[in-house]
Amino acid sequence: MGLLLLDDRDLLVQHNNTICCQEFAMCPSEGHCETVKLDQAHVGCDYKSKKPEECFAHAESLVASLEGYFIEQDARYEALRLQCAKFTSAVKAKVAECAYLQEAVNAKVSETNDWAERFNNGGEAFTQKCATRCADYKTCRKEKETQYLKITGPCESGDYAAGNGCVMNREQDRRNEWESTQLIKCMLQHYCEGGHFEEELLEKCKKQIKSCHLIIDYPKVPELIPCEIPTCEACPGCDECLDRPYYQY
Repeated sequence: MGLLLLDDRDLLVQHNNTICCQEFAMCPSEGHCETVKLDQAHVGCDYKSKKPEECFAHAESLVASLEGYFIEQDARYEALRLQCAKFTSAVKAKVAECAYLQEAVNAKVSETNDWAERFNNGGEAFTQKCATRCADYKTCRKEKETQYLKITGPCESGDYAAGNGCVMNREQDRRNEWESTQLIKCMLQHYCEGGHFEEELLEKCKKQIKSCHLIIDYPKVPELIPCEIPTCEACPGCDECLDRPYYQY
């Protein structure tokens, strides 16, 4: 007896195999799936007229064409598995490298942030120091100027008697004393020569008396030195880089 027609079970298995091939793309083309579809892998066998060995051999011959396909797919799977393992190792190495670089960048960002903070704080401290020094200079200059003018300038009689400066007053007194002594000297000289005082000669002596050598050249108070407080700008560009995520560098 020949092969039996496909029964309902065989048709169902054939249909399921074809659908499976199509859904999972096990077939490189529709033709291959059609081959599976038409392959009577589950055709019945007349067990009454055929020996078991014959039915088994016949069934085995029907699926023999699939053996190469599965061997090929198994080899393909192994190749993909090895390739995947290779790429996995490469990815792990790259991840480790990125992690190392990330730590280096983060360290540099932290260092830059610290430097920027010191720069800004130092600028503010310098500006404050300049402001303090300028105020100290103006106060000190005012005190010294007042003290200098008090010593050299005109003063009250009480300060003069106590010897508290009054240099201009003392200068004028010395000049007056000098002129007076020179006038007395001239009068005595004329008296000794003529035995009397002559008004005309006395007036002539007054005009000849000079006290320029007693004039004191008073140094002028130095001009106020402009005290400009420098403006310390913030760290250029630091606002843009502070706390920026490492991956933006």
